[in-house]
Amino acid sequence: IDYAGHDTVGIHFTWQKRPADVLSLLPLLDELFAASDGRPHWGKLHSLGAAELAKLYPQFAEANAVRRSLDPEGRMMNPFLRKIFG
Repeated sequence: IDYAGHDTVGIHFTWQKRPADVLSLLPLLDELFAASDGRPHWGKLHSLGAAELAKLYPQFAEANAVRRSLDPEGRMMNPFLRKIFG
């Protein structure tokens, strides 16, 4: 599938019974995707942080600025979003 100039692939887990097993796979999957110039979906779990995402998404800084303008006190942030946006 070509989406905005990128081929896409999705991996879906049913992980409720063993979340630690799935979470331990994320760095390996991220490494595999990076070898093919892949990048994660914003709304899906992955192991990348703000520094890595900024390199993959040309408008990352702009997206983060919009996020900050809409939630300047960070009330909508959670641990996952803090990792993503720094």
